[in-house]
Amino acid sequence: MKTIDTVEPIEYGIIGVGKHGKRHIKEMLSQGVKVDAVDSFADIEGVRNEFVGEDFDISNGSVQDFVNRTDALGIVIATPGNTHFDVAREALEAGKHVLVEKPFTFIEEEARVLIEMARNRDRILMVGHNRSYLPHFRKMKEIIESGRIGTIVSIEGNYLNPPQKFDTTHTALEGLGYHQIYMINEMFSGEGFTDIVRAVRTEDFETYGVHLMYGDVPVFIRLSRNHDGEKTRNIIVTGERGKVVFDYSGEPEETKLWVEEEGNREDFILMGDDAKPSLFHQFKAFRSAVENGVRPETTGEEAIHVVRAISKIRDSAANDIVAAYSSKYYLLK
Repeated sequence: MKTIDTVEPIEYGIIGVGKHGKRHIKEMLSQGVKVDAVDSFADIEGVRNEFVGEDFDISNGSVQDFVNRTDALGIVIATPGNTHFDVAREALEAGKHVLVEKPFTFIEEEARVLIEMARNRDRILMVGHNRSYLPHFRKMKEIIESGRIGTIVSIEGNYLNPPQKFDTTHTALEGLGYHQIYMINEMFSGEGFTDIVRAVRTEDFETYGVHLMYGDVPVFIRLSRNHDGEKTRNIIVTGERGKVVFDYSGEPEETKLWVEEEGNREDFILMGDDAKPSLFHQFKAFRSAVENGVRPETTGEEAIHVVRAISKIRDSAANDIVAAYSSKYYLLK
């Protein structure tokens, strides 16, 4: 088996070259691999020109033809959220290792099908929990686990985007809440919440407010793709002796992390590769899994807990609809 240190570039495939797909391609190429892409609707020449001079090619055509013809060891799936199950299934059927973007699937039964397919074929099935791989997020978990801020008292999660073109392939819950849930789950050893106190949404599915309980720890999550202020993406963990704040509002560029204790603040600064975007770190982990047999941290087995959580929140919010939601206060506190 070729290793991650092999001089000759190893080929990887990507399905879907929209805005996020192109970010994937940039980080894949930066790690010295060949990239073979397909997108039925892409402007082939336009995309080629964006990566001119790189070891990259792209074609139109069907997913099935692509996964059967490409020599890629692994396939990255960056298609719209409502296609992930079908596309991942075709890639696994073709015997490829798969990294599928979030949302993994919309329902638990589909997730189980993909997990079983990967297991039966001895293939990697990794899910794009990209912020899990950020050094600042990992440092935050380390700080919490060290006991530095004491026992967790509460957690706040905000994922608020200014108005943008509505994505009808999934709601703000699947698109934004998915990130918050997998990160918060990791703080509780991968275990999901124990209770939903309340979950509300606006009629257009663009804004959600969620109050969960993880044991005796209250968790408040705000999500919006129609926010009336600046982009805000963070997780704030308050403990008995202080709090730690992970701010990824600037991602895919700069992320921030700091601890506040007794009026003092300590910031953690990243240098070199540590400062690179989450997709860089995520693809590095995927390569390590495919080429060196290192089990990724965000497999289908871990992701199924997030799919289950999102489904429960979706059901809970179905009949609790508010006409408007102010981003200036916590509706559920």
